[in-house]
Amino acid sequence: MSGEHGGPNSVSQHIPLEVVIINEDAENIPSIRGHIVDEDIERKLRDYEALIVSYKNKLKSSENLNSTLHKYLTQTQGYAENLLSERHELLDIIKDMEHEDNQRIDQELLLKFIMCTSLLLYFLGGSHQFLVATVSLQLIVTVLNMIF
Repeated sequence: MSGEHGGPNSVSQHIPLEVVIINEDAENIPSIRGHIVDEDIERKLRDYEALIVSYKNKLKSSENLNSTLHKYLTQTQGYAENLLSERHELLDIIKDMEHEDNQRIDQELLLKFIMCTSLLLYFLGGSHQFLVATVSLQLIVTVLNMIF
């Protein structure tokens, strides 16, 4: 059986040049223009091996980059959470300070109103003891506010 219907050379003659079959057995490799070129096959194998090694290195590099980015993002998220909690603490402290200021202002206004009322009553013929008691109360409240 030779020619188009079979034979040892007919199989290799009908395989397109684009098809490359790699086997350990060099006799089963299709011939190109009737010649088996081991050097070309070895060169192609080395090129493919270099390409695979290059892809492996790129994969390792991208995995390392991904790991580093994940660590960085985790760290950044931790920093952001810390900043948010500190912000909330500061807002709570500011609210407490505003509340204390409002209480202090209310106390001072009340004491000033009492002092003005007692002074008016003194001028209208009231007792000076009431005026002294009001001033003493003002001093006590002022000292307590300074301590606490």
